Amino acid sequence: MSPGQSMVCTHDLGPGTKVCLRCRQEQRDVDRARQQRLLVKVGVIGLGLVFAYVAGASVVTAVRGASTAARKTEPPPTMLATTEVVQQGHGSVDAPRMERAPAASQTAAPSPVSAPLSIIIPAGRTDTVDDVILERTGDSVVVDFDTDIARTRRGDKFDRIVRQTLPLVYGPRVDPVLAAIPAGTLANDGDLVTELPARGIHLPLSDGWMLDVFPETRPGRDGPLVVTYRTRLRKI
Repeated sequence: MSPGQSMVCTHDLGPGTKVCLRCRQEQRDVDRARQQRLLVKVGVIGLGLVFAYVAGASVVTAVRGASTAARKTEPPPTMLATTEVVQQGHGSVDAPRMERAPAASQTAAPSPVSAPLSIIIPAGRTDTVDDVILERTGDSVVVDFDTDIARTRRGDKFDRIVRQTLPLVYGPRVDPVLAAIPAGTLANDGDLVTELPARGIHLPLSDGWMLDVFPETRPGRDGPLVVTYRTRLRKI
């Protein structure tokens, strides 16, 4: 019976008794039973939510564990070569040999071994005391002299700059190559600004090798300026 409904007392009340204690007790029993049923429903819903959370967490943990195990798995070593195994009384048999692949640093050959010159600076950028910047990439070096004193449009000035800076790239072994060319004539084969950047300057070496020098320009206030040159060794 809901609290809003009036109870009809069926008990025998004594003389002068207006409130039935038995009816009150029965009403308390009904209310207590209703509260217990409500608590049971709430408990069942709560247990369901807990079970759903535990199951979801287990699935996520399993997926993460499988992903971690896959990342930790290393591929088998690569078979790079075979070695010949000779057995007494039998022919030669090719047996597999496991080797590590050579590191990239071991395979890099910055300058040809047989070339009469070799680059003496490390890969990357090298700063000098005269504000000249050397930038090496493989077997090619860019010499940057873009300063107020060094940048030029004149062939004789470019000649002096090359003679001063090329030994920074190849060391003193390039001095005899430069000394064999008369001073001031290094850039005489064409216009320094318009022709030589594409044509280049080519200095012959021994054993069929050539040392190339390519002037490079940038726009200036009164026209292009030679501010760098690129040098390389090549076999002809």
